[in-house]
Amino acid sequence: MARLANIQILRACAALMVLVSHLGTEFADIAARRGLDVSFNPTPWTSGVDLFFVVSGFIMVVTAGSSFGTPGATGRFLARRVARVVPLYWLLTTAVLAGGVLVPSLLNVPVVDAWHIVGSYLFWPVARATGEIRPVLALGWTLNFEMLFYLLFGLALALPRRWGLSALAAGLLGLVALGQMTQLPGVALPFWASPVLLEFLAGMVVGLLYRPALRLGAWPALLIIGAGLVALLSSGSAADHRDQIPAILTLLVPAALVVACAAAAPDMARGLAGRAMMAVGDASYSLYLVHPFAIRPLHAAWNAADLPLWLFPPAAIALSIGVALALFHAFERPSNSWLSARMSGAPAARPTGLQSAA
Repeated sequence: MARLANIQILRACAALMVLVSHLGTEFADIAARRGLDVSFNPTPWTSGVDLFFVVSGFIMVVTAGSSFGTPGATGRFLARRVARVVPLYWLLTTAVLAGGVLVPSLLNVPVVDAWHIVGSYLFWPVARATGEIRPVLALGWTLNFEMLFYLLFGLALALPRRWGLSALAAGLLGLVALGQMTQLPGVALPFWASPVLLEFLAGMVVGLLYRPALRLGAWPALLIIGAGLVALLSSGSAADHRDQIPAILTLLVPAALVVACAAAAPDMARGLAGRAMMAVGDASYSLYLVHPFAIRPLHAAWNAADLPLWLFPPAAIALSIGVALALFHAFERPSNSWLSARMSGAPAARPTGLQSAA
């Protein structure tokens, strides 16, 4: 299937939104150290993860094609997901743990529980010392949802398409309803029963409605996409209340609209800017996970050298993208190809990032 370039560009936008949420916080801290009052609310920018969730649901439905009901479909799908998600996440999780051993002050929240470490590697939701349900690599909380969705989607592939997607939709809705109506035991089950699952379902619906022949004009599509992104960034505190259905709907509706219009828009990957965003989209999984590793040292350098404050945001964005692209080409893509080949017994197609995990 031809790569959906516009969806890759959306993935770049989503990763950059999360990047801005973190660099803005660091920027405000640097300013405060210099006696300047710079207010910044990072919460709306974290709605990039909601865009990621809708994109994931869309991509899975669109790329599954005729796989439903075919022998071995579940195993092949889950093997590809493991090959795609696990190597980079485990590498960076290990890097956080190693950094915490060598320089404990690097960790915002100390890791004191062995089960927290084990759960982090297994994508199992575990509460850390502060009570938050976050893995060692805190951004990996989204992967706890992604991997659950992939597992359920993989199981759905064992059935004919109509029955598989119906069962998957019923399962997602049922789990959310259970979480809303009942006090579930433990940590993992209440976490997974979050209304966040509705965002994957919204992406699936957009994927089912998608038709390659259906096209919007360039300007109408751009206007609707722009309005949807503005709506996401105007969501106020909704991203802090993803456990509540009204808040999720505030995020889900514009995110689904953006994905639907991007899929129907003319190819936006033309010209230098379009190709650059495509490259960032291909590396969006790396960018999402690795940008804190770039921003934190840069923050320290800015404080130590007393560099111009206004230069920090563009420097943080440029460094984060540079590190992510290097990591994508040097590790993420080769590890995906290598592990995919070992798990399937055949050479893997060169990954494009379209089916990236988060």
